[in-house]
Amino acid sequence: MINLLYSYRRSCLILLSCFLLTPQLHSQIYRSFSSAGTDIYFRTFGEGETIVLLSGGPGISSEQIIDIAEKLGENHQAVLLDQRGTGKSELDAVNASTLNLSLIVEDLEALRKTLKAKKLTIVGHSWGAMYAMLYAKAYPQRIKKMVLVSTGGVNMGFYDRYRENLLAKYSAQELTRLKYLNQLRRAGRADAELDREFRTLEYKARIYDESQLEAYSRILYKGKFHDEVLQQLLVQIQEHYDVKDAFTDFDQEVLIIQGKESPIGEETALEVLANFPNARIKWIQECGHFPWIEQPQAFYEALRGFLE
Repeated sequence: MINLLYSYRRSCLILLSCFLLTPQLHSQIYRSFSSAGTDIYFRTFGEGETIVLLSGGPGISSEQIIDIAEKLGENHQAVLLDQRGTGKSELDAVNASTLNLSLIVEDLEALRKTLKAKKLTIVGHSWGAMYAMLYAKAYPQRIKKMVLVSTGGVNMGFYDRYRENLLAKYSAQELTRLKYLNQLRRAGRADAELDREFRTLEYKARIYDESQLEAYSRILYKGKFHDEVLQQLLVQIQEHYDVKDAFTDFDQEVLIIQGKESPIGEETALEVLANFPNARIKWIQECGHFPWIEQPQAFYEALRGFLE
């Protein structure tokens, strides 16, 4: 019995030491910098060439794309930004003076300086891809490469098509429920269960295989959604967002990764493709708006092949 107990303790110590000595690829380090009087936070994953990741929204937590950060952190230093007004980058008040397109562009430039990087490689999803294009328009010389995943358009001309494609995925009953849940959320009367139901319904229109909705929802439903950030930036985007014809002399490489069945639509992706002299597109079959979840093998093959 004593020998068995000794052997058991020794085995535990060996396992523990192996764990402690094994590099933890998915470790996260929070850092911050000041930009226009606001503390902006980001996390880093891994070591190597710096890749900045921008989540969608606006207003969605960076947690939604943390899986991409962890994967890229295996071979790079992945930098996951909590965009102004989201995550740890909180604002005391959300209004046009604290949250606008000019400020968020300067946030990215301040991040570049904090990282001491001459140029940035940026991977943006949905709104995050539009955000990347805004930064590239303002600071083209600071871009090394860009990956635009499920990107919005070069201006808001795409939005009506996008909205129509979303609405076509719902029954009349689902639309009524979605509207009701959204009213509860706006009024601050939706508990966690109702918020989860609302966001799951939103995901339904954005994925290809609806039989996987619950599974995908568990992956996507991460972090707090900041509706006040969405509303404020939507006003800014409608009035000021336009990068069409801004990249005629932009010779950096751009990769567009687009699900064939994304509600964003093929026309939008092709408009973005035509906007860059040195861009190419990777279409992913049987895939909606979230290719790293819906078709991970095809997504990471395209992404890593471009980055490496």
